[in-house]
Amino acid sequence: MNILITNDDGIFTEGIRILAETLAEKHNVCVVAPDSDCSGTSHSLTVLKRLSYEKYNYIKGVKAYSLKGTPSDCVKFATKVLLEKNPDLVISGINNMPNLGTDIIYSGTVNAALEGAICGIKSVALSVLYENTGDYEYVSRFMLGNLERICALLTVDTVFNINFPSGKPELLKGIRFSELGVQSYSDAYVMQTRGDENHYFLTGDIIKTPENEENCDVELHDKMYVTVTPLHIQMTDFDALHRLNKADSGLKL
Repeated sequence: MNILITNDDGIFTEGIRILAETLAEKHNVCVVAPDSDCSGTSHSLTVLKRLSYEKYNYIKGVKAYSLKGTPSDCVKFATKVLLEKNPDLVISGINNMPNLGTDIIYSGTVNAALEGAICGIKSVALSVLYENTGDYEYVSRFMLGNLERICALLTVDTVFNINFPSGKPELLKGIRFSELGVQSYSDAYVMQTRGDENHYFLTGDIIKTPENEENCDVELHDKMYVTVTPLHIQMTDFDALHRLNKADSGLKL
């Protein structure tokens, strides 16, 4: 199988290296990742600015490229420039923290996988609550062992967002397919003074959301389940569309 791996944390992170090395044992793997940390960049693309890339040989048996762009850039650029043909699968990760609930709106990891779906490629976003490199190793082995089954379950317009609450198998209760929940934070902008300049940094702790359904990804993650959430690139609210088409909106030209 031909696999394209990307991430939003940068080309030299342990998560992408271990995943690429593991999957390369049985598959043809290419890595295209940002040259720096692009966490929280959502689905942004580099438009009207120069894109450049560099080739590396730091992962044995794997072609690796860094792109001076976003995670979504990496997938699009790989399919249009670097690869002779589209891969069979795009994997974005392994991210070093969960991408749950409404966090997926901001996540560069998840949106790189969504770009894969837009390009007509089966795609997976992969994250783990990281403590040490052993967590990446377990998640990578999980992917290697389940790759064919995951591909069989996927369609080209649906992304699997997979989150591991731990990389220690003895702590995991099982695997659950789940809907998205709401991930809330106590957002605060903290000011730091450096010399004559003031800078603000966004911080915040996770807040429990009582409205979450019991079987959503956020709640199941807290209960130590691996969650697999199917995400669709079709974002239309069809219930609202049906209601609006039946009613008199009152809008006038």
